[in-house]
Parts: sequence; C-alpha cells; structure tokens
Amino acid sequence: MAPSDDLSTILERIADGKHTEADIAALRQLLRTSDRQDVLQLGKYNINIGQGQDIQIGDRIYPKLDDEAVQAIIQAIQKRIQEDREASQPTTIKLKTSEGNESASLRAAAHWLTGVKHDKTVTFVLPEGYVRHSFSENINRDGISSGGYVRWENDNPQDARIRLHAWADAPNGISNVSVSEVQGIRQDAI
Repeated sequence: MAPSDDLSTILERIADGKHTEADIAALRQLLRTSDRQDVLQLGKYNINIGQGQDIQIGDRIYPKLDDEAVQAIIQAIQKRIQEDREASQPTTIKLKTSEGNESASLRAAAHWLTGVKHDKTVTFVLPEGYVRHSFSENINRDGISSGGYVRWENDNPQDARIRLHAWADAPNGISNVSVSEVQGIRQDAI
C-alpha cells in the first residue's frame, strides 16, 4: 500500500472514531517525515495561505445592500403586487343598486279612458375603476297603445343611473318595463 493510501486509511478511521493507538503513532510518523512528497486533499478547496490576505474559503457570498438597492427591491415588489391585484379583478361585473338589487321594474296600467305614464330612475353602483357597460331590457305590453323604454340617464360612462319609462293609453292597457343584467367593465379594459 502506498504511504498516501496508509494516510487516507488512518484519517478515515480517525474520522469514524475507530482508530487505535497504532493509527495515532503511524500518523505522527508519517507527518514527521520531512522528505515526503505525497499530497493529500482533505477538502473541496486547496488554498495556499502563506502570503494571503482577506482569504475567503468556500462558496460564501456576501451581498451588499445599500438603501438605494433596498428601495428598488421594495418598489419592484409593490409594483408586482399591484399588477397581480389588477389582473385578478374580473373584466366585467354585474352591478347592483344601492339596495342590493340586480334588477328594477316599472308598471303602467290604464283604467278605462285614462292614460298613464310612469318614470323611474334607478341608480346602480359602480365600483372604483369600473364604468357602465351594458344592460338587458324587457318590455311587456298588453294592448296596442302601451309601451315603454329603458336607457342610460345620461352620456357619462361613470354614471350608472338608468331611466325606466312605462305608459299605457288605451282602456285596460298595461305596460311592464324592467332592466336586469346591468354590467360594468374595468376602465382599463376599454
């Protein structure tokens, strides 16, 4: 067995805690021999530290974070959180009235020779960042001279008020007007 193999075997037994007094004596003898040219690597890195300064051994990394770098990291995280929040919001949503209703209706019924007209404005609530988008209307009439309409109160897309109008002129004419499925759309989606 080569002397370096003997040294490796002895060191392994010492590391495992299974060494003998003979191993310790052999190790002393091997280390005292001055003419040995054997090299044994005991770790991952071989470093000559004879003339070194500020020596770093191993895979250690010491990052420097100044205030500017920390602020940049915080801003990047905040931006990502905001983008994730916006992306998770639905593009369109169903609007409700301030009372929590998803629809509204109006009825006009004429009696004998008396005509009837009714108007009603219903406010649907728009969450921040949304504008009005669409609605479904339903107009049922009984009689030739009855009817109605549903329309936005004005041209402002941030105003979700809807006007309902129902009328009936003929004897026993009836008109039922309703609105439902009122939708808002995310402002940045248009």
